[in-house]
Amino acid sequence: MTLLAIVLLLIASVVHAGWNIIGKRQHPSAAFFLLALVGSIAVLAIPTMAWQGGMLNRIPSAVWIALGISSIFQATYYASLAGAYRTGRMSIAYPVARSSPLIIVALASVALHQGREIGLWCYVGISLVVGGCFVLPMQTWGELYLRNYLNRSCALALIAACATAGYTLMDNWALHQLRQIDGFTASGASALYFFLEQGASSAWLALFVLTSSRERAQMPGVWQARWSAAVMGLGVYVAYTLVLISLAYVRNVSYAAAFRQVSILVGVGFSAWLLHEKLPIPRWVGASIIFTGLVLVALG
Repeated sequence: MTLLAIVLLLIASVVHAGWNIIGKRQHPSAAFFLLALVGSIAVLAIPTMAWQGGMLNRIPSAVWIALGISSIFQATYYASLAGAYRTGRMSIAYPVARSSPLIIVALASVALHQGREIGLWCYVGISLVVGGCFVLPMQTWGELYLRNYLNRSCALALIAACATAGYTLMDNWALHQLRQIDGFTASGASALYFFLEQGASSAWLALFVLTSSRERAQMPGVWQARWSAAVMGLGVYVAYTLVLISLAYVRNVSYAAAFRQVSILVGVGFSAWLLHEKLPIPRWVGASIIFTGLVLVALG
């Protein structure tokens, strides 16, 4: 990994953990996530179109298709993550949702030839990150049982994780295609692509909200927290745009997917500091294992 990629992913991780805290503290619902996305689109429409709007007609049809598929994964991620936060603790749901896609992304990126082969230390690091996340939910050392993970919150977090793997692979492929086109820079392609993806994801998420009586009932309360939603939406846009830009500076998408999990450590810390969730010793050990894994990924 290059130094620039590491810096971009570190900043993105802090922002990502921050908007997740807002989502957990306010209204952990698909309706709240929808308002956040729509708010960010409204704020960023003019600057994004002024900067990159002239490149719209240069986007290949294959990239538009990839963007549409990825937006479905994105909408599924937001809806599932909101449900995981609503039904469980962030200190458990967040690590499960963030770490589980790593193996899928690593294996799929090699099979699909998305970048050069992954180094041995990256594989070791990914294994440590995933293993550390199985330790995180433990209150004591005697609680490493399957039943601790057989609950609705973890199930929804796993759905969010699979969706993350899906959109990560699709976005990496689509941006690789865009960067081959004259006039598209890494930052410009990423900003325009994610702006369009936000719009498509919002449409899918709106369909889910409108067809769910529970989500429709959330709308009055969600609207009262619209300014928090706006801040969260900007956080979503900034964090993932930085991730997309970093893809141009890593040799394999698995490196970016793994290293951005430093947000797990930030998220666990935020959940203890801001949400006052208890963090017993096993969780600190799990966080340390994850951190070690991330260092190996960066060096790999």
